[in-house]
Amino acid sequence: MFSILAALALLPTLAPRPADDVLALVPEPVSVVRAQGTFTLDAGTQLYADAEDIGGHSAAESFGLVARPSTGFALALGDLGAETPANSVVFTRKQADAQLGMEGYSLEVSDTGAVVRSLGAAGLLHGAQTLLQLFPPELFARSAQAGVAWSAPGVVIRDAPRFVWRGLMLDVSRHFMTKDEVERVLDQMVLHKLNVFHWHLVDDHGWRIEIKDYPKLTQIGAWRGAIGFGLEPKDSSAYDKDGRYGGFYTQDEIREVVAYAAARQITVVPEIEMPGHSVAALAAYPQFSCTGGPFDVNVPAGVHAGIYCPGNEATFGFLQDVLTEVLGLFPGPFVHLGGDEVPREEWTKCARCKKRMQDEKLGSPAELQSWFLKRIEKFVNGKGKRVIGWDEILDGGLAPNAAVMSWRGTQGGLAAASAGHDVVMCPNESLYLDHAQALTGEPLSIGGFTPLDAVYAYEPVPEGLSVAQQKHVLGAQGNLWTEYVPNAAHAEYMLWPRACAVAELCWTPRAKKDFGDFERRMDVHKRRLSYMGVHYRPLPPAGLDDALAFEGGSPPRVSLAAVIPGATAKISFDGSDPDKNGAALEDRMPLPNGNCRVRARIYRPDGNESFLVEALVVLGKARVRTTLGQEANNGLERAFDLDEASFFWTNRALRTDDHLTLELFGIRTLKHARVTTGDADKPLDRLQSGVLEVLPVNGEWKSVADFTDGKVDCDLPPEPIRAVRLRCTASQPNWLRVHEFTIQ
Repeated sequence: MFSILAALALLPTLAPRPADDVLALVPEPVSVVRAQGTFTLDAGTQLYADAEDIGGHSAAESFGLVARPSTGFALALGDLGAETPANSVVFTRKQADAQLGMEGYSLEVSDTGAVVRSLGAAGLLHGAQTLLQLFPPELFARSAQAGVAWSAPGVVIRDAPRFVWRGLMLDVSRHFMTKDEVERVLDQMVLHKLNVFHWHLVDDHGWRIEIKDYPKLTQIGAWRGAIGFGLEPKDSSAYDKDGRYGGFYTQDEIREVVAYAAARQITVVPEIEMPGHSVAALAAYPQFSCTGGPFDVNVPAGVHAGIYCPGNEATFGFLQDVLTEVLGLFPGPFVHLGGDEVPREEWTKCARCKKRMQDEKLGSPAELQSWFLKRIEKFVNGKGKRVIGWDEILDGGLAPNAAVMSWRGTQGGLAAASAGHDVVMCPNESLYLDHAQALTGEPLSIGGFTPLDAVYAYEPVPEGLSVAQQKHVLGAQGNLWTEYVPNAAHAEYMLWPRACAVAELCWTPRAKKDFGDFERRMDVHKRRLSYMGVHYRPLPPAGLDDALAFEGGSPPRVSLAAVIPGATAKISFDGSDPDKNGAALEDRMPLPNGNCRVRARIYRPDGNESFLVEALVVLGKARVRTTLGQEANNGLERAFDLDEASFFWTNRALRTDDHLTLELFGIRTLKHARVTTGDADKPLDRLQSGVLEVLPVNGEWKSVADFTDGKVDCDLPPEPIRAVRLRCTASQPNWLRVHEFTIQ
């Protein structure tokens, strides 16, 4: 497990409510009005629900189960009579506001107790979660907490969700997570009123669901020889007694997870990928491919040619048998069929596929994929279910009842909703939670940069839709792919607090969203997560990127800036994560000769949270800053190693004003700069449109030279400067390779 989690295991010290008595509710309700009085929970408090109301009793039990470990109160549950007793917490459908719907609720807290009203079981449970958040964060602790006044302020809340689909996707194909670990994610979801769990059960790297008619799917497809993805084997415990890596859920375990979710008003949507991302299935049953195999589950990340053969009639018998068992385990309305990243070249070489296209009068492989999915959809519809798939299922024509999950930006969602199809928005640039949360100091990830504020800022309804078309936007979800997330603790680090932002953008009215207010509430809410034992990513203080202060000289030196008053830090110069036993960062500490990666773990004075910061120092005279990619993950140092054969890659397409900057230690006069990008045989990897700029001491950035054929080799003006940078002046779709950046 990566050591960035080590400092997160400690619970925060007890603290009173903030001075302004802020109501730190996440997600923010539609309407909150402060009222007189304070309700104090004690051993004599009674829970009540309407007689024979299973949903009401379940909401009351949920409240009691959360409160009991921290308070020690075994709150009794009884049936509500004609009168509402004092010192009670009531969950009732009586006098509920019909305008709030089945998921909406009202909540009133006064001196005598609290009353949650809703027409639906889901609304009663959502009201319970809001009520829990009105008490001190210590209420969420899993052990007894002494010296806490268990009081909630008087309020009147009216609340209902903006969207019906408020989801999280968890990929367990790349790295298996146990049933208990999955249920732990569901517990975290319910607090945030997230109500759809998209379970990515199969992919190229593992088949995770027992299918009784086809036992080799789990006997062969659920296991591979190693953890893969360049990860450390010790980062996961998903090994069997023979050392194979993987695992699967029995059908009984699937039923238990589905029931666990249903009790928390969460719908589970299984994903059974087809026709692509099917290497694990075809490793077990290669006869359903175009080539007959063999196939190996031990494949790297990426897109692979393991796809089902639509020209083989037996393929559909296999898939229908599989789906029959799957649909019998999941009572929700949707099954996800994937449909993304299909390398259709296999079909152009397959005689059976070409005959199928001829027989069905299909003009392209894209139309063959559409025909494939429409045929499967007809079968699924016959079982009383609906199909949803990634936005590639729009290619070649979409089945009439299918819904779309828009991941390649928002265009797929816009097109689907415009055509009258339901859509769930999860664009990769905003809601892919496998992306890094900061440009530096993060664990290895697949790439990309999606910080908390970018998630929060996302608006699920694309511009250009009519009012009627907007109704087809069911909602949004955060997606956690796990190529580089090998264990549950790492998954929690990637999910939270960004999933809090997903919850709020799906629940809270657009007009009420305010990131500054969200951050203020999260300062309290993170304590709830800590008491729950969630391995969330700590919320960084302002200015953390400048916590390391450098100065020139021989040797150059580094100090800890006062971003966090009273903080201490441990430091390394080899790129390793310094732990509490590492070397202390002292004032004006000398740097080693040459290029070095400085990493510091900064601890708050109470020791409960720590933050990893890093800096690449080159030539003994400059710190590197960039918006082009993660410093730790994609070889930034290779752009400064004086080796033209090595390169730094940007990990994504370029945007205007992306830059690679050398911030000089002090003010200097430089003579020459040379930058080379791209390869001779790969001109698209060059910087297509860019400029080299310098920053004078008392001026603004100014251009020195334009890039030509991806290169700059020029003298610099004879004036003191503070920095020099490569800047992209126009976006380009290709990733950029920077082979060398030298200054003299």
